[in-house]
Amino acid sequence: MKNDMRTGELFRILVISVSLLIQSCGSGAPDSSGIPNNYTVGGSVSNLVDNGLVLQNNGCDDLVISTSSTSFTFPTTIADGDDYNVTVKTQPETQLCMVTQASGTVSGTNVTNVGVQCSLRPEFMLIRE
Repeated sequence: MKNDMRTGELFRILVISVSLLIQSCGSGAPDSSGIPNNYTVGGSVSNLVDNGLVLQNNGCDDLVISTSSTSFTFPTTIADGDDYNVTVKTQPETQLCMVTQASGTVSGTNVTNVGVQCSLRPEFMLIRE
């Protein structure tokens, strides 16, 4: 009997956790007409020469960036008025990438001004004499 109660409690906790995670990754709240006002979050990438860069928006929505990329857009849209926060989840092995204009609030348009700038890690730089 105790195991059945515990399983039920764990299931309820799992359902609540998944619901909260989905909401934090962009819910797409509808406007007064019932149509969601969703917008994308993205920007530019510069100096990426190594594989392995993974960006996240709001702690989820992983986006792998390839070395040929000069721009990016997260596939999950964000509702008008919701916050966004772009971070580096995984750095390329030989580079450090920094995010500028990483956070803000969606305000009636797609976000296109997030910047990701990458540079070689000091231990991988060639010393020229």
